[in-house]
Formats: sequence, structure tokens, C-alpha cells
Amino acid sequence: MSESLPRNSAIEQSRPASPQRRTIARDKIKIVGASGSVPAGRLASVYKKNVQLWVACVFRGFPPPARIKRRERRLACETMKLGYYHYFFKQRGRRNAPRLCHNITSLLKAYIEYDDVDWKTKLETEDGEKLLLTPTDTSGVFMLVATRHQEIIKAIHTGTLSCADLSDRLQADEAAGFAAYFTTNARSLALASTLRGPRTAALDRFVNYIIRKLGAADWQFHLQVVGSSLTMEQAKGMAFVSRTTIQVGQRNPAFQKLRELFAADSDDIGSFEITIRNRKSRNLRDVVRKIAEEAKGEDLDKMRIRAKAALDDALSDYFVEEEGKLSEEIGTGTEEKMTRVIRMHFARNTELNSHIDQTMKESVYEDRRIPELSRLGDVAHWREYLRGE
Repeated sequence: MSESLPRNSAIEQSRPASPQRRTIARDKIKIVGASGSVPAGRLASVYKKNVQLWVACVFRGFPPPARIKRRERRLACETMKLGYYHYFFKQRGRRNAPRLCHNITSLLKAYIEYDDVDWKTKLETEDGEKLLLTPTDTSGVFMLVATRHQEIIKAIHTGTLSCADLSDRLQADEAAGFAAYFTTNARSLALASTLRGPRTAALDRFVNYIIRKLGAADWQFHLQVVGSSLTMEQAKGMAFVSRTTIQVGQRNPAFQKLRELFAADSDDIGSFEITIRNRKSRNLRDVVRKIAEEAKGEDLDKMRIRAKAALDDALSDYFVEEEGKLSEEIGTGTEEKMTRVIRMHFARNTELNSHIDQTMKESVYEDRRIPELSRLGDVAHWREYLRGE
């Protein structure tokens, strides 16, 4: 029978703030994850058969919030990966609508400045968890946190190895959550997620929720991965695949089979390019694995998949066995260190703009101001519009 932890060994007690103050500020979040060497009383979790150390944030304020003393914690035991994305907007309901670039930084800052906690805590993920955005101590870097009410997270006392459910240690207005960190400019962003932190699908949902609720429902926010490539083995390991395109030349083993099927008597064919699309919500992962076996070898001119690395990711396009991978391993460390690393890598990535320039040449873009989106950067508009909601 597991032994209960001393209350002070897991979660600090703190004095509640004034009930009149109803904002979610950065100092109202407490990182309770731990590093590879875990001093007694810090929080960890048991995952499968191994002890994994996760990042969790304890949120007060559902509502009202209370001030929590901040402490440094390492963000992960395993290295974090920083991914790069191009973002844009399109009008809803128009299949071939042009793309428009609009900087979301002012929208994010207006969300942080807006002081209605009740409204903020209405935003949920598909599985019913809360999504919240806060600033970090690193200028221009934001933290997106998803609560994990449904996860089994353990608090482990490293002196006695006793454990207890973290949920038993939380007060009524607290919730455990996991974090992702990102920074943006006018047309791109860089995002790194902790082990169970929200991913691109959550950020997509977060931004689209805001623009729908603030009178810009005709527009939709889109994220597109930039310059990512996979090895064939990585492609076979993707969690979900909705589409694959493959082009094989004459020396590829699959070429002869395709020629016999479509044009057995013709010598005029230089290559075959085939696109396979899924039925609604069906997973083509097994199809990709079969294609990988049949087409492996030389003269694989092109292979591209639209896929998710994890089921809670957004669908992204990946080139298979091509150069140009822009994601980076950024190591581990405290939140302060890692957010600075994210900002530094984003600022110094000289390839990012050229990749986005090429992406924009391949699609139709319009260069114009979007009034419905521009006003979302003004917190006064938020207060006026949501007052009547």
C-alpha cells in the first residue's frame, strides 16, 4: 500500500491573491517537473515500466487564481526538439482561396493582457482539457499549457520511494498541466514541446478559437511545417498518414511493375508519379510501409507524405529521404535557459526565410490588410466585443 507524501514535500502552500484580481499571470504558474537527479520531495511520474520525469504546471485560478512562488525546474530528461512552421490565414468555405500572411504576435499579447479568467478557461482541447497561454521571462517566447486531468501522474518521494496520485496533492482550484514553448514573427514560428506538452494541433485550435469568438469567424489559421524531411524508416513510423505521393524512375524496382500494369508495350515513359489519398479519417500508415518496401532502392525520385508524427499533432507535409530538415535538437535545461535557446535558434536560422519564400511561390498569396484580424491585436476590442457575448 502506497504511503501518502508529506504535503510540503510536493506542493508549496501560498497565500491567495486578492479575489478581485482575475488574471492568469506568469508568476501564478509553478513548474513541478524535475530533472534527471531528483531531490527528495520533487514531483515525478511513473510511465509504463520506467520512471519518466515530466514537466507539470500547477494552475490556480479556475477561478480565482492565487499567487504561487516560482522555482526553476528542468524541462525534460530527454532532449527537446525545436520545429519550424509557416503560418497563414485563409477564408473559410473557399476551397481555392488565396493565403494571407498576418502577424499573430499582437493577438497573443492581447490575450495575455485580457483579464477575464472565466473566458480564458472555456477553451478546451478535443479531449476536454484546458488550454492556456502565458508569457515567459524570455521576451517574445510564449508558453502554451494543456491541463491533464485525465492523466495518471504520480508524486514520488525519493527518500522512501513511496508514491501518491498528484491529483490528491492539488487543491480544488488547481490542475496539473504540461507545456510547449514557441516564438513567432510575421509569417513563421518555432515550437518546442515537452514530453506530454501540447503540439501544433493544440496551437491551431487555440488561435482559431480566439478568432471565431472575436468576430473573425470567416478566417481560419493554418500551420505548415517548413523544410522537414524524414528517412524511410521514420516515414514508416509516423502515427497517421492521410496522403502519399511517390515518383519512381526507370531504375527503381517499382517502375517495371507499374509499366506492366499501365503501359506494358510502351518505351516512352520516363517515370511514374502516383498520389494515394485516404478515405475519410482512414490511416494509410500500412500502405506507406508497403510502398517503402516495394520502392526502396535507386531512382526513387520523390516521396512525400502528409502525416502526423503523433496523433495529437496537426497534419504536415514531409519529404522522405531528401535534404532540408529544419528541426533541431536543443538539449535540456531550465525553463529560462530553454526559452532563450528557442529565441536564439529562431533568430539565427538563416534557412527559414528561403524555405518560406519557396513555399509561397508554390501557392497563391494575397498581400493585403485584413481588418477583422488586425483588430484582434487590440485588447480594447476584446473587452468591447466580449462584453456583449
